[in-house]
Amino acid sequence: MQSLLTPTSSGYQAFIDIHFRYWVLTTLHNNSGDGDLQIQTTSKASHRVGPLTVIKYRRQLTKSDENDKEYSTSSPAPIIWAVGKLMDNGEPGFHRIWSKNIKYLKLDRTGEDERNCMDFILGDEKIKPWETTELRDRNLRMFSARLGPSGGDRGYEGMKKTGSPGYAWYIQGFIVPDMFMQRGITYSFKVEGGNNPHHLEIYHPFIITNEPVGGPNSAPNKQILAGVEITRRGQNRPTAAGRLCLWRHEQTDRHTDSAFTTFESYRNKLKMRCENGSEPAILSVTPNSSWPDIVYYHSYVQPNMGSKIHIVDNLYGYDYDHSTSQGAPSVPSSSLLIFISVLHLLTVVYMYGEP
Repeated sequence: MQSLLTPTSSGYQAFIDIHFRYWVLTTLHNNSGDGDLQIQTTSKASHRVGPLTVIKYRRQLTKSDENDKEYSTSSPAPIIWAVGKLMDNGEPGFHRIWSKNIKYLKLDRTGEDERNCMDFILGDEKIKPWETTELRDRNLRMFSARLGPSGGDRGYEGMKKTGSPGYAWYIQGFIVPDMFMQRGITYSFKVEGGNNPHHLEIYHPFIITNEPVGGPNSAPNKQILAGVEITRRGQNRPTAAGRLCLWRHEQTDRHTDSAFTTFESYRNKLKMRCENGSEPAILSVTPNSSWPDIVYYHSYVQPNMGSKIHIVDNLYGYDYDHSTSQGAPSVPSSSLLIFISVLHLLTVVYMYGEP
């Protein structure tokens, strides 16, 4: 299929023919069990058209697997498509635009001049992401860690400027908040991200690392600070895999995520369901002087699902409010005391006059 974008007054006019976006094609090729996709690499077949990379490929019309269906050349073939961002590991994340309806293309074109096109409009309006919540409560020592939808362009993808596998960590009910912890104090995570390793979509052991991507990446100097143990063979084994508690859509479709301008309105449309028959996993951590000032919480299995943890030496010099969902800056308690003292002095002067 071919995607051509040309600027128009209302956005981009796109025409679909016989090319795919290169990263989608690569995924199809890698996931093709029989490897029957033939990618043409000549300069004529592979080229740039505006912001797109166009790659031509061939695939047999006859089925190569007994469970597949043959492509019909006597009638139009149904086509669906989706486009999403790449995650930090180079794999495609959950799609952000997609075909709302099934389109039909005629595959047996009789001549090169016979085009098989349809158009659609992609607006150029920028979507404002939700603000990042900051969990700064100095008295909070136990955190819930559950799964929820990534929230599309207003959620993880927009907040972190990268792709997402479709799920994200919800800490204390907030989507990928930034957290604050003090060295020398023990904190615990009640992890409910799924414990069935045979269902990778919803199997997410909780880990803390010194790098921002997560998942099974091989970043230089990557160090997992919490959430794994070393086996006798010297391999990492996750330890914080609890039952599944999932915030999910029940009355709305996740493709409408961008319609919610605030995270509160979005989460109010979600329902949380927890599986029975298993328990949460508890991960306790005590940051110390060896921990860097910024660490990250992640899934052990998938990248791009978590956020930052700020490690500080003293949380008690500040008055934190963990209930905010807009990431509003906190006011230092020392500044608050100074303000109250000045206000008291002004009141005394007003009542009694200057001495």
